[in-house]
Amino acid sequence: MTDNIPSIINIALVGGGALCKELLEKTTFDLEQEGVFTPIIAVADPNPDRPGMLLAKKLGLITVDDYHDLYDPRYSIHLIIILRPETVILEDILATRPTRIRILSYHVFEIFWKAIGQEERKLREQNKAMEAILNGIQDFISVITPDMTIVDANEAFLNNVELSRDKVIGRKCYEVLQRNSIDCTNSDQACPLNEVVRNKRPTRQVRTQTSRNGKVHHIEVHIYPVWEKDGKIAKFIHISRDITTRMEEEEEITRRLEKMVEERTRQLKETHEKLIHKDKMASLGKLSASVVHEINNPIAGILNLILLIKRIIGETPVGKKEMVEFSRYLDLMENETRRTSRIVSYLLAFSRQNKMELKPLNLNNLIEHTLFLN
Repeated sequence: MTDNIPSIINIALVGGGALCKELLEKTTFDLEQEGVFTPIIAVADPNPDRPGMLLAKKLGLITVDDYHDLYDPRYSIHLIIILRPETVILEDILATRPTRIRILSYHVFEIFWKAIGQEERKLREQNKAMEAILNGIQDFISVITPDMTIVDANEAFLNNVELSRDKVIGRKCYEVLQRNSIDCTNSDQACPLNEVVRNKRPTRQVRTQTSRNGKVHHIEVHIYPVWEKDGKIAKFIHISRDITTRMEEEEEITRRLEKMVEERTRQLKETHEKLIHKDKMASLGKLSASVVHEINNPIAGILNLILLIKRIIGETPVGKKEMVEFSRYLDLMENETRRTSRIVSYLLAFSRQNKMELKPLNLNNLIEHTLFLN
């Protein structure tokens, strides 16, 4: 038949020396920080000034000078841990204890305690190594609980927020990061933690952050949830980096590219206009023969009329009849001269390199002018 084991085991310590003090510190302070209840309720030692006894009194534990008093049913002691190496104490307790109280001897406890100490040292070394790794990362890393409390942060994070560790750990993330006394629920920038909770997956944001000197920084934020077995979020891993310089460089590159595109567009436009002008000049060369012919005909006609007038004047006196002829010849010369002038004007307009512009145009006139040149 097995003994009934209570759900809560009350523990008493026999021996109030340095080992007792160390045990109380680890099982009281360390466990309380983790939210774990410590079952040590009493310490026995004939010397009330020993370090373990003094700490026990400070913690409000039961303290007695005779370990036999621990047998009192009022204390409901279930386990006595002997922290004194004297065999006589172990033998006496074994002989006098009530059967409901179990015993853990000094030598057995010492083995467990040393093993625990070794594991603690290994854990501390691992924690130091991990802390060194995190502090070597230039990204800003912090650990945040679901109630938005920062519980850990690396050196880069502390340097970024320009605060010491004791002014960061235990404070709300919005107090440290946004320097606000209220959360980001009603902020223009959506809280990334709430996004993770809502979407049940990691999230990324680019947020603005103002430093103590008033400079605005652009911060790229990544939030990764740490899930518990029951599907709840235990913690958030907050990883961020300052991308202000990168964004400024990207904006500068964009400005340079836009300027290069504008310059290239201008060059292409000029080249296009030159090609158009070159094509016009090539067309002008093809038209030269016909244009010369068109100009030569009226000039030849004018020359012939001038020679005819000179011959008439030289052969006969100029009378009324001759004046009528001269007037008709002059009209013909005027028409031919105007025709030549129009041809030259159209040719100059065609060959001139003008900037292209959009404006209303009479297609009939354009066709007539083109046909006239041809």
